[in-house]
Amino acid sequence: MTPLSDLPPAERRRIRLLGLLYRLWASSLRIQGDPLPPAPALLALWHRNLFAALWAYRHKGVAILASRHRDGRRIAEIARSLGYVPVLGSSTRGGTAGALGLLRILRSPGRVAITPDGPKGPRFVVKPGAVELARLAQVPVFAVGVACRPARTVNSWDRFVVPLPLARCRIRILGPLNPAGLTPDHLARALHRADREARTRLLHPTAGSMPVSESPG
Repeated sequence: MTPLSDLPPAERRRIRLLGLLYRLWASSLRIQGDPLPPAPALLALWHRNLFAALWAYRHKGVAILASRHRDGRRIAEIARSLGYVPVLGSSTRGGTAGALGLLRILRSPGRVAITPDGPKGPRFVVKPGAVELARLAQVPVFAVGVACRPARTVNSWDRFVVPLPLARCRIRILGPLNPAGLTPDHLARALHRADREARTRLLHPTAGSMPVSESPG
């Protein structure tokens, strides 16, 4: 990945400004998140939920797949400053190199977070590469759900969620899902369920939850 120092000066300034604005905004959020599972673990969340999740699990050494396009590079540099380990690649460009990098981290063992409908959609459609990565690494998969209130959605392909300053956020991590026999549809259902549970627990903090099956039903 090209170091920040190798980018044009205007782009470096833009990334630093975006990072500062993100920190000021995100630090005002009141986030209650489930603890990260032990390594090795593959964490999946919808692309629209990145804002709150990136802040909640900063400085934990989690690796993320960063796309090669401009916006992806900006997110990667901000994430790096928050203690994440960006691995360059995506399902559309540089996917093989990115997947191999994530595979090495999972086998080290480590934790990897992916957005299976990113970087450009379609929204809520899990790409086969996410499931294949779990199978190759033979590591448990966890579905991450996020709910924030109040929040606004951006008019983008993923309907990106931006919590308003001082918003309350709840993050649910469901699993483990057994990679053997895991399908994109099964992972998508788990992600929707994680989002529903996050919303329920945000509105009703004492609400319980049902366990998630370890293998597709």
